[in-house]
Amino acid sequence: KDAVPSLIEMLKGDSEHPWTHEAAAKGLGGIGPASEAATGLLLDRLRAQKTPREKVPYASALGGIGRTAAEAEPDLIAGFREAVQLVKTETSATFIPQAFASALGGVGGEAAAEVLAPYVTDDDLRGNPGAEGVMHGLSRLGPLGVPALIAALKCHAPGKRNLPEHLRQDAAGFLARMGPDAAPAI
Repeated sequence: KDAVPSLIEMLKGDSEHPWTHEAAAKGLGGIGPASEAATGLLLDRLRAQKTPREKVPYASALGGIGRTAAEAEPDLIAGFREAVQLVKTETSATFIPQAFASALGGVGGEAAAEVLAPYVTDDDLRGNPGAEGVMHGLSRLGPLGVPALIAALKCHAPGKRNLPEHLRQDAAGFLARMGPDAAPAI
């Protein structure tokens, strides 16, 4: 907590090296909710980036801060959607929607659940690159993410686009790690 003011100053600074801002963002996100005072500045940095790849450190930091950074949810939803489009042309970029999904899970609410759920439940979207990251984001949403994770477990019916077995296993693992929040799965 004592580091937060210094990290905020690093984030504000006009460094020649973008890594300075990214390192500060990483530190703030790692500290968690005690970094809430940095939310507005992290949002400014997120919005100032041109590509989804450049936005990842700031999105991740906001996700690390958690629910106290809920004002970031619309920007993270937009970033997630932009990242999903990027993966269609740059298949090596699957970590980008995963990072946004995880961040959404950290800060999000019902809107985040509505955006993420189709990526494990909808026949046309299910199993796309980054599905593990989406499930991680859903698990971070707590009870709001449980219905989509349960649906992922059930994606193995004839005539449907089935979720690969390893992703169904991931869904089971995320539910297990959620503890009491996963009670609706029982």
